Amino acid sequence: MADTTAATALIAGSATFIAGAAIGVPRVFTEPDREQKWRLLSEHLLWWRLSQPLYALGALLAALGVGALAASGHAAARAWLAVSCALLVVGALAWSWSVYRRAVDPREFAMGRLPGWPFAAYIWSTFAGLCLLGVGLLLGDWPDW
Repeated sequence: MADTTAATALIAGSATFIAGAAIGVPRVFTEPDREQKWRLLSEHLLWWRLSQPLYALGALLAALGVGALAASGHAAARAWLAVSCALLVVGALAWSWSVYRRAVDPREFAMGRLPGWPFAAYIWSTFAGLCLLGVGLLLGDWPDW
């Protein structure tokens, strides 16, 4: 049952994150000109603000899915998955702060003036968490795909 809960949370988290990316303003991330970024955001401000919580919720749901895996009873993998979950939660919380700031002050985001540490913490915590997730999955006795 825990494996089903974990899979559901991981899929829901991924789908929620992707939904945020789909309804937001994805062109803003590849636009090099900061004034043009601001124009894009200001023209689609409602969608930008609606997408930000979906980004945060997606990351949190995925982290909880890994937590459900850690609780599933695969003894060899439990510690690795628990640490993975903790790192993913830390990353998701940093990411949540980052997307909150992006929603509250999109002009500062467009101009590159928001603090960079929450995004960096999200990236590095998530990277480490995913590495440990891989170790945990390899050590667990789940069926091969």
